[in-house]
Amino acid sequence: MKFRLLTYFAVIFSLCAKAQDFNTYHFNTLYDFEQNLVFDIDQDDNGNMWFGTSEGLVHFNGTDLQTFLHPDYNSAYTNIKFKYGRVWCSNFDGQFFYIENDSIQLAGDFKSYNSFIEDYVLLSPNEVLVHINGRGTLERFDLENNTSSLFYRVDGKFITQEKGDTLLLSGTRIGQDSEYLLFTAFDLRTECVIEEITSSYSAVRSVRLLTIEGKSVSNFIVGDEKLRRFSLEVNEFKELFATDVIDAFDLNSVHYAFDRYWLLSKRGLFLLDDEGKVLDQNLFANLILNVMFIDDEGNLWLGTQNEGIFIIPNINVRSYKITDSSLQQATFDEDSVLYVSDNTGRHFVLPPPYQSARQIEGFKASPAPQFYNPYDKTIRISHANGNMIDTRALKGKEKVDPRLGFKYAYFLNERVLLLHRYSRSCLIDITGMPVDTTSLPYRFDYYSEEGNVTYIRESIATFACEDRERAHLYCNFIDGLRVYYPDKAPAYVKLRNEPISVRRMLPAEDEGIWAIKSTDLLKIVRDSVVYSRRLPKPVYRMTTWKHYLFLSYADGIYRLDTRSGEFEPIDRTDGYRRARVIKLFTAGDTLVIVGGEGVQKLSCNMAVVNSRKPSLSITSFRLRQRELDPDSTYALDPEENQLHIEFNARLFSSQKQITYHYRLLPDTNWTITAHGQSTASYANLAPGNYNFEVKACNEDGVCSESKSLQFSIARPFAQTGWFYVLLVLSAALIVFVVLRYRFRIRSKQQRLILEQQRLRQEVFKSKIAAIRSQMNPHFMFNALNSIQEFIITNQQEVAGEYLADFADLMRKYLNQSRNEKITISEEVETLEIYLRLENLRFDDQLNCRIENNIPPHWMDAEIPVMLLQPFVENSVKHGLLHKEGVKTLLISLDKEGEDFVCTIEDNGIGREASVRINTRRVDKHRSFATTAINDRVDLAHKSLGVNIDLETIDLYDDHGASGTKVCLRVQHVFYS
Repeated sequence: MKFRLLTYFAVIFSLCAKAQDFNTYHFNTLYDFEQNLVFDIDQDDNGNMWFGTSEGLVHFNGTDLQTFLHPDYNSAYTNIKFKYGRVWCSNFDGQFFYIENDSIQLAGDFKSYNSFIEDYVLLSPNEVLVHINGRGTLERFDLENNTSSLFYRVDGKFITQEKGDTLLLSGTRIGQDSEYLLFTAFDLRTECVIEEITSSYSAVRSVRLLTIEGKSVSNFIVGDEKLRRFSLEVNEFKELFATDVIDAFDLNSVHYAFDRYWLLSKRGLFLLDDEGKVLDQNLFANLILNVMFIDDEGNLWLGTQNEGIFIIPNINVRSYKITDSSLQQATFDEDSVLYVSDNTGRHFVLPPPYQSARQIEGFKASPAPQFYNPYDKTIRISHANGNMIDTRALKGKEKVDPRLGFKYAYFLNERVLLLHRYSRSCLIDITGMPVDTTSLPYRFDYYSEEGNVTYIRESIATFACEDRERAHLYCNFIDGLRVYYPDKAPAYVKLRNEPISVRRMLPAEDEGIWAIKSTDLLKIVRDSVVYSRRLPKPVYRMTTWKHYLFLSYADGIYRLDTRSGEFEPIDRTDGYRRARVIKLFTAGDTLVIVGGEGVQKLSCNMAVVNSRKPSLSITSFRLRQRELDPDSTYALDPEENQLHIEFNARLFSSQKQITYHYRLLPDTNWTITAHGQSTASYANLAPGNYNFEVKACNEDGVCSESKSLQFSIARPFAQTGWFYVLLVLSAALIVFVVLRYRFRIRSKQQRLILEQQRLRQEVFKSKIAAIRSQMNPHFMFNALNSIQEFIITNQQEVAGEYLADFADLMRKYLNQSRNEKITISEEVETLEIYLRLENLRFDDQLNCRIENNIPPHWMDAEIPVMLLQPFVENSVKHGLLHKEGVKTLLISLDKEGEDFVCTIEDNGIGREASVRINTRRVDKHRSFATTAINDRVDLAHKSLGVNIDLETIDLYDDHGASGTKVCLRVQHVFYS
C-alpha cells in the first residue's frame, strides 16, 4: 500500500487543482484503492461497481474491493459489460474475458489481429460480434468452437452503439478527397439492416468519431479544426466550439448528463450547454480524465489516468480556490461583493457569483478583524494603524488613523463607531469631532469623554447587532448581553433571571435576534429569551435565509427550519468540503461559505437529507469453520452455538458513514455498530428458536428494510421432551411394578378386612334379631295381660277393639322385623297404634300427642327400625304408670338440616321415683327397654353406619320431679 503523507480527513475532500469547481472526494484515499490508471467504470444490476484498471478488473460492493487478474494475459481491462449472468471485459492485447464462479475466464483470444478490441456485442453466451481497432470489419465469433465469420464491412473507421435490440454503426465512407459519414442500423434479432443514412457533409481525412454517452442517437465528429455534433434525426451538423479552446484529439470521451456536455480530455474537464456554450473549462486541470459514470444514486465518478478515481457527490456544490494560503478574515458590502484576506496579508475581492478573485495590488496588511462601513464605502481593518480599503477604487490605505485601532467595531451611523479600547467600551467619531449623542438612535449611559471618544461602560464589547427594523441594539459585553432602546435606559437580557453572554448574533426574520450561547440557540426579543434550543455541537458562524438558519460547526453545517424545527446536517456526504469557516452568508438563494483556501457555494434549498436506503445483504453465516447459506433456515445441534454473521450495505453517497443495527430475537434490543463494523458474533447461545435481524442506516438515519436469518439450536437430549417422556415412562413402570405388588398385598388384606366386617355385621344382625325377639315377647306379654283383664271384667267390646289393634301392631312388627331400616311415616303409624293400645289400658287417662313437624317429602327418609318405640315404652311404663292425675306424653318430630330429631317428654314421676318403686317390688323385674337402649344405639351405628345422639333430661318444677325428657338425634338420615 502506498505511503500517504496527508491524514485521512485532510486528503479526502482536497481540491484536485486550483481551478476545480466541484467538491469531490478521492475514492483511492477513502477505500485504499491503489490503482491510478482507470479505463472504464460501470455498475451491475446489483448496484456493485466495476473498474477496468491497468492492474486488473476490480469489483467494489460498497465496502470491500476484489481484484480479478488472469495470470497469463495483459492485466489492463476495459469494455465492461453485464449480460447472461456474467461480467464481460476485454484487455488491450486482444483477449476477451468473463467472470463466473468468482473467477476470471478467457472467452476468446484475438491477438492475431495485432490490435485491441475496440468494442463487442454479445449475441449469446457463446457468440459475440467483435470490433477490432483499425479494421473496417465487424467479426462474428463462435466462442465455443473458436470460429469466426464476417458480419459487416466498411471502407474506413467506425464505432458501435448498442441500443436494446438495435445495433447502430457509425462509420466513414472514403471519397476521393474526404470522408463521408455512414450510419447503419441493424436488428440484432433478425441480423438485418433496418436503415442506412449517408451524411451530406464531407470532412477532411483523419476524421475522428466519438460517441456521446447519454445521448441516444447523436455522435461527435472530431476534425482538425472544429468539434461538431451530428444529429441523426435531422441529418445535420452543429458546431460546438473551435479547436483553439481544446485540441480535439485530446478528448478521451464525451458524455451528456445534468443538461450539459462533459468533455473529458488530457487537459481536464470542459462543460458545455446544449447550445455549445462553454460553461466551465480546465476543471481538474492537472488530471487526465478517461471515463465518467453516474451511478444509480446520482454520484458522478471520474476515472483518471494518473490519480485513480474521484467522485462528485453533488454537482450543485461548487467551490473556488482563492489562494494557496489560509483565509483569515472576510466581509462583504451591500452589493454582496466579498472581501477576504489570507494569513500572508494579501487582500482579495470577489464579486458575485464568486467564481473569480482579484488581488488588491500594492496593499498588504497583517490579518485583523475588518468591517465594512456602508456610509463611506470602505473596509476598516482593526489593528493599531487603522488601515482601510477603499472599495470604490479597490485601493488600500495604510496608517489612516492610528487612534482607531480596535478588535471589534459597529457603525451606528456614518460617523460614530461602537467599539472597545483598553478594556472599556466607547463611542468614537471617525471625523475626530466629539460624539454628538443627540444624533444617535439609541440611549446610552455616558460617564466620561476624551476628545472624540465617549465611554459608555467599564466592560469590553465583543459583538453588536440590530434587529431588522433597527428598533433595538443588542450589544454583548463580557458581563452580559444588553439591549439598548431609543427612548429608555438599557437593560440586561436574562435567562432564568440571570444575565447571559452570547457568542454570535444576527437579526431574526421577523423581530428580535438569533444568538448563540455556548451550545444553545436563543431567540431574543427586546430583553426576553422567547425561544431556546440545545445544539448538538458548538456553533461558530451563522446566517439566515428566509425562515432557515444555517449554523456552521467544526465538521459541517446545520440547516434549521425555524418554523417546523427540522434540523438537517450538511456534511461531506452532501458534497460540503470541511474547512474552518470564517464567514457564512447568503447571496440570493446561494449559501456562501468562506474558509480554508477559498469559497464554497451551496443551494440554500438543496435536499440535504440522504433519502436513499442502503442496499443491504447478509454475506456470511459461519458456524465455527463451516460456512452456511444465509438464505436458508437451519436447525443446529446443541454444541453448534457459536456463530459469526457478516453483512454488507452499499450506499456510495454515505462514504463509509453507514451504521448497522442488529438484534437476535427474542431479545428485542438493537445493537448499533460503529462506522466500518459489519459483523456480529454470538457464543454459547442457549437452546431455542432465533431470528437474527439487521438493517443498515445512512448518515441521516434513513434505514434499509431489515434482513433476517432464522435458525434454531436444539436442546441437549437431557433437556428434550423425549428425555422427559422416557424418564416419566421409566418412573411410571417402576411405580406400576411397586403399586402392583402393593396392590396385591392390600387386596389380600382388604379381602380379609371385608370378610371380618361381613362376619361382624352378621354378628350385629344376630344381636339385633335377638333383641327384637326379646322386645316383641315382652310387649306381647303386657298386651295379652291387658286383653285378659278386659275379658275377665266382661268388657268384651273393649277387649275386641284392643285385640284388633294388637293384631295390627303385631303384623307391622313382623313386617318390620325383616328390615333394618324403616321410613319415618311407618314409624309414626306404629307409634300411633302402640299408644292407642296403651291408652286403652290406662282407661283413656293417657293423654298422648304426636307433633309431626317433618316436611311431607321428608317423611320417606329412613331411620333404624324399632328406634323410637323403646323410649316411648319407657315413658309409659316407668314415668306415667305410677302418675296420679293427668298423664301426658308429647312426642315431637323435627328436621334440622339433614338430621332427624325426636323429643319424647312425659309428666311422669321421674327416673328417681321410678327406681325406688322398682326397688321395692318383690319380683325385682328389670325393664327390658332400659337395658336394651344403649346396645340398640351402638349396634345401629356399627351395622348401618348411623350416628345417633341420645340425651335424657329430668324435669323439675316447684314441687319436685315433674317428668322426663328424652332427645334423640339421628344424623344424616338417608333415603331408600
